Amino acid sequence: MKPEEEIPKILQLHLRDIDNHLLKMIDAHCDHKSIHDYRETVRRLRALLFYFKPLIHIGDYQQISFISKRHFDETSLIREIDVFENGYQDKMAPETLQKIQMIKAPLLSQLVHMTEAMRTFHFGEVEVRTKNPISDEKYEDWIVQRQIELFRMFIQNDEVNPENIESYIHKKRMLAKKLQYVHIIIMTGNYSLVTINQSIESFKQISKKLHDTCVNLRYIGQYELNDPQLLHQLILDHSKYLKEANASYEACCQLMKTYIQTKNID
Repeated sequence: MKPEEEIPKILQLHLRDIDNHLLKMIDAHCDHKSIHDYRETVRRLRALLFYFKPLIHIGDYQQISFISKRHFDETSLIREIDVFENGYQDKMAPETLQKIQMIKAPLLSQLVHMTEAMRTFHFGEVEVRTKNPISDEKYEDWIVQRQIELFRMFIQNDEVNPENIESYIHKKRMLAKKLQYVHIIIMTGNYSLVTINQSIESFKQISKKLHDTCVNLRYIGQYELNDPQLLHQLILDHSKYLKEANASYEACCQLMKTYIQTKNID
């Protein structure tokens, strides 16, 4: 199959997957698992979209990117509150747990209402076109170049405000998730990426814990949760996860640098 046929076919599968999981989320009344599964389908699609962006017709890219992000954002707040409760409920005072339930109720109702509007857009019916035909040989070269480009993007050491290090780590985590999805979906069988994928997975897991802890600390103030035991645990976890995330990020970068060197690309 020619690349200009293969790329739209790959994306089309994941576009239809979003439609299917939205219906499953609606049928499950937007429970914890169905929201998570729906968000993962959107993340997979957006990872592929990001990867193939240089080859996709700009109008098609912009439409899918905008609407998928908007639909994803509709599930974000209720998901974050769910993660907060599930991860720290054993540290929460009864009054805090009660307040969390009061916060979630209107958010869940709002999401259920929004799904009616979300289901009117059918991702599976969107046309995806590539910009220009590309030969198999040039496509293989492009894959290597794109891989190196994304690794360098991950490695790039931007100037970081020490007070905003969590935001920086979160940005790298989002890129790591995209890389891992691409490796799993597009580069299955590429054994040179096995160790890198394992390192990416470790970074993903610890940076997620860091991000969740930062969000939870913000909720302590935003929702006026007067819970000293919970606050103490969050502060301890934040310090621990930040240190571990930094170390894990450096380990990923070292593996990616070695990979780039093996490709003999300046």
